Amino acid sequence: MKYVRPLTLYRELLKKNRALLKATEEPHSINLNLLKKYVNLEYPENLMALADRSLELSKKPPQMYRLVAFNIIRDGITFSVPGYPDNKEAFFLKFHPYAVRGIEAPYLKATLERFILSYNLMGFVVGYPCNNKKENLNRAQVRKFMDDMCKDKRFEDLKYTFWDSKFASKVGELMSNFSDVPQYAHKRIIDMYSAVGILQDYLDFANKKTLELCKEEDGVGIN
Repeated sequence: MKYVRPLTLYRELLKKNRALLKATEEPHSINLNLLKKYVNLEYPENLMALADRSLELSKKPPQMYRLVAFNIIRDGITFSVPGYPDNKEAFFLKFHPYAVRGIEAPYLKATLERFILSYNLMGFVVGYPCNNKKENLNRAQVRKFMDDMCKDKRFEDLKYTFWDSKFASKVGELMSNFSDVPQYAHKRIIDMYSAVGILQDYLDFANKKTLELCKEEDGVGIN
């Protein structure tokens, strides 16, 4: 697994999805053209049925590449995934409640492997405490966790980036304030939904920067 800058990860996600869409559309277009050209009177039903099936497949969207965000908290890891297919909203995915002791935990490895298959995963957005000097221990824990991830060959094709975990509490605080839960459970909610706050802030940044770069490349909005 390889580290990349935050915006690089997002732009690579968009690039891979564009290539996937193009590769999915082109073969079906070729098949339809050939079928139309060589259809004959001897087996028209079979050929036209195949043409209809090709047209159906060409309209079916492929499974796009996606990201998953996670944040290491006191007693586990919480996960978030962006909405499909626009990557603009973050949603709660899962809370892994076991104490984090590296990537050696079999259940955690199995969870990550399921994410790769279920979401056609290309990378992670990892919550990282950037500014708080009191969280040096947590920084070391995150670094060790990612070092263990990078050594596992099952994740070697993935990429990851860090995102400041100071945004982690935003969504959890909103949910705890507007939900009917006892006061003692507020901290738990904030922790469990911390990955959603991190991913949402990352998506807001990445979408905004990508739009700005597109405008600059098109020569729009430059003074």
